[in-house]
Amino acid sequence: MKRILIIALLAFPSQAFAEMCDDPQTQTDMNYCANFHFEKADGELNDVYGRLKQGYSKYPEPKAALVAAQRAWVSFRDAECKQDEVAADGGSAASMITLDCRTKLTEARTEQLQNRLLCKEGDLSCVMLGDSPD
Repeated sequence: MKRILIIALLAFPSQAFAEMCDDPQTQTDMNYCANFHFEKADGELNDVYGRLKQGYSKYPEPKAALVAAQRAWVSFRDAECKQDEVAADGGSAASMITLDCRTKLTEARTEQLQNRLLCKEGDLSCVMLGDSPD
């Protein structure tokens, strides 16, 4: 049975991990699943961030502010989640706890940046990407 799982993981890593993560049975599986979910969330964040950054290409000040904010946010996220890892006292679940925290914060940040892509006319807090700079 383990050989089949290993072959499935090698042949179809995303699908196999997703299926395994429906009901992980061991701490190792839970750690792998936490990493799988974080990688997925991080990929989505990078996609939205990249699209927003590209949209700001004609707007140097908002683009610089976005880049600075994103770098600061990554530092915040990692420091915030480090607290949870320390609370787990280095146990076998520590990485899972940290990755779960990072996943939740990453998903929230993705939504925040996604809202900037969907900027509505009249919203003075974001740059209208379809506009041309003054």
